[in-house]
Amino acid sequence: MAWSPPLASRPDPQVHGVLTPRELAALAASDHRVHRVGRAAYVHGPGHRWIFGVWGKREAAPDWHDRLRAHRAWWLGRGPTPAPIRRRVPVVPPVQGMPGPVTLQAATAAYLDHLAARGDSPHTRRAYRTALGQWQGWVSEHGVDWRVPTRDELRGFLVYLLDERRVATSTQAHRVTILRGFYRWARREGAVASDPLRVLRAPRRRRRLPRALELRQVEALLSAAVATGERATGSDPDRALALALRDRALLETAYAAGLRIGELVGLRLADLDLRNPGVRVWGKGAKERACPLGRHAVLALQAYLAQSRPVLLVDRPDPGTVFLNGRGHPLSQRGARWRFTRLARCADLPPSTTPHTLRHTFATHMLEGGADLRVIQELLGHARLETTAAYIHLSPSFLHQRYDAAHPRASLGTRDGPIATPR
Repeated sequence: MAWSPPLASRPDPQVHGVLTPRELAALAASDHRVHRVGRAAYVHGPGHRWIFGVWGKREAAPDWHDRLRAHRAWWLGRGPTPAPIRRRVPVVPPVQGMPGPVTLQAATAAYLDHLAARGDSPHTRRAYRTALGQWQGWVSEHGVDWRVPTRDELRGFLVYLLDERRVATSTQAHRVTILRGFYRWARREGAVASDPLRVLRAPRRRRRLPRALELRQVEALLSAAVATGERATGSDPDRALALALRDRALLETAYAAGLRIGELVGLRLADLDLRNPGVRVWGKGAKERACPLGRHAVLALQAYLAQSRPVLLVDRPDPGTVFLNGRGHPLSQRGARWRFTRLARCADLPPSTTPHTLRHTFATHMLEGGADLRVIQELLGHARLETTAAYIHLSPSFLHQRYDAAHPRASLGTRDGPIATPR
């Protein structure tokens, strides 16, 4: 117990009942003196002395009377120091499909199965598995009951991520989002009595504007892929030229359709239509969308499919994906990133340039070309328009054009003639 008044000045309190924190605050705001000791509150009023228990909900403390009588005896110096009054750990029924008591490991496994059944991608499930694994390790190390963590314990986990894991603020906020989704699911399934993440505010993410390339930089990147094939020497120049044609088609497709790296390497031949130029894309959450392709992308894909892909495939079974690696297997995200980094270095682009930069560049150039924001949202596969609106900040010319077109007095001259210069 952190505080107690001198024994001689202690009044004889009457065990009264349980208050919520809001009711206790209302008493403190009136003519009552309140002394809080853990979950016990000693209230002094005119003509009465009370001792209360403080819980968020009255039904959470069925044995409050016996606990508060022990506090009263300690308060008057007639008994030992009582055990701290804590929230009652609810009796949790087993999660559906999981026999026996619910452990964090079992709940995590069931939640990951739920994400898979919901259609979340393997990358999403891997991120959730990592975050919940960190939470599981921290809970086990610090002896925390995962079903009823307090606000201080949750904050302690965030401090652990910041100090020991050295994660960024955005990663902290992502961890909180993952835990919030996990506990909401656990509450629906009956594994926990309430959502403890309601009392925790996630760290604010610093807003970062996406970076886009200029048109000359895009052209330099595409030229680097061709130059790599023209300079091909060594034991197998035909294969090197085939890889160069593949890289050119890869970059043209990414820039023409604004695809994510996972969507790009996951394209299948059945999703490609070069007669009515376009491609069917399966994005986040298994959402399907159609993206048109420009003339340059179609020409690059035709050259790759006719000249390069058969050389890479050789005599192996066709996996059905559009883009292959040098051994005839489907091109992986890691392989595509490695080739992109190499070509970006050859094109003398900034070191921070990534495959996702081409997606930002696609959206920015479409916006500067006059495309409607709703159209860009559909092409990118964004669920919310606010996400697409971030590209407006990358295009000052777009804002000026819209302002000049909409405001009646935006231009330097008025309808009656140029603005007179003051003397």
